[in-house]
Amino acid sequence: MSAERARRVAARLRLGLLLGLLAATAAWAWYDVRSRRARTEWQRPLQVAVALVQLGAFPSEAAANTAWTRESKRFNYIANLGKSVEKAEVNGRTFYRLKVNAGSAGAAQELCGKLKVAGEACIVTN
Repeated sequence: MSAERARRVAARLRLGLLLGLLAATAAWAWYDVRSRRARTEWQRPLQVAVALVQLGAFPSEAAANTAWTRESKRFNYIANLGKSVEKAEVNGRTFYRLKVNAGSAGAAQELCGKLKVAGEACIVTN
């Protein structure tokens, strides 16, 4: 066998090996995608309970945000909690409720208790 022919055979073997590896990788990726999709399709919806602590109700969104700035500086343990300002209509009047996400009902009760000891008003909501 000539040297030229040996190089061609070696090149074809390398190409066949690379194509085989490519096919194996594609088959593994297809299987992995299918199994991941199966793991993320839930049979029933998740029930997630979020306990919020309302820190106050304000006449404007700006006032609620100002209160948040003041309270989060005063009580650094609430600074990293998720804050929300929710618009609410009560008896024809608009209020903006400042709330923080405490996580669980127990954590919300504990947080509100700490704030009340410090002289702040709060309520635990859903």
